[in-house]
Amino acid sequence: MSLVVAKIGSSSVATKEGSVNRGAVAKLCLEIANLRADGHRAVIVTSGAIAIGMPPLNLGPSRPNRLELLRAAAAVGQMKLFRAFEESLAEHGLLAGQVLLAPTDLMERHRYLGSRETLSALLDLGVVPVVNENDAIADDEIKFGDNDRLSALVANLVEADQLVLLTDTPGVYTADPRQDAHATLI
Repeated sequence: MSLVVAKIGSSSVATKEGSVNRGAVAKLCLEIANLRADGHRAVIVTSGAIAIGMPPLNLGPSRPNRLELLRAAAAVGQMKLFRAFEESLAEHGLLAGQVLLAPTDLMERHRYLGSRETLSALLDLGVVPVVNENDAIADDEIKFGDNDRLSALVANLVEADQLVLLTDTPGVYTADPRQDAHATLI
């Protein structure tokens, strides 16, 4: 029995209009259900709370610069995002558990151990943990940066056998192709 951490990014989980991409969530949850049926365990790391929370608050179309507005969008969007995962996993008879992490949860030893114990307990109980950064309280100076990094830290935390990064890009680039016109596929 292996343990897989699957990370899905904002551009996959949120539509361009800022709603939950239920098709992408459903597809990932089906794959998680298939893994579980084969005897494996899984953790989902998701992004997208801010993108999904902006439209209901009439923020946008561009991302706000004010931290408190980003936090508010994260708080609203996280509810919608988790609900989509919860409902999609339930269609396959699976229970979802929400885990919101802050960097200090993985930097301070006692919090690291507590986070690991919680995730282990959820997995032992047959729950699929759905992890995101706790952006509603995030400090601009102390953040994971992006959920690719968070997913790697979570994979280490739970001693995963595999980390799968689900993305809308065709592969790994030498740089971010959205910011560097000279970026090439490796």
